[in-house]
Amino acid sequence: MIKKMSVEERLELIKRNTVEIIGEEDLKNLLTSKKEPVCYLGTAPTGIPHVGYFVWGLKVADLLRAGFRVKILLADLHAALDNTPWEVLEKRYYFYSKLIPLMIKAMGGMFLN
Repeated sequence: MIKKMSVEERLELIKRNTVEIIGEEDLKNLLTSKKEPVCYLGTAPTGIPHVGYFVWGLKVADLLRAGFRVKILLADLHAALDNTPWEVLEKRYYFYSKLIPLMIKAMGGMFLN
């Protein structure tokens, strides 16, 4: 069961392990006014996921715990423009679409599909 958090608790969770928050007052207002704010992260499937994915994965897990709806864009067109062949992209897209939710879940975030 997810603990009900105050706006301040949610804000602290979002801010942890960050260097800078631009528009912190706007973020507070968003957390106050929206029950389930939405954000997104984009990643291009140009290679095999590596340990660096855990950097943004941990923040996605924090955002999910703070009540955000997180959309993840698998930017296959960007990967194609980076010269990744389409036949490889199709397989990577499928792999990423299965791996990323499991990775985030393992870090404490929950996806609702």
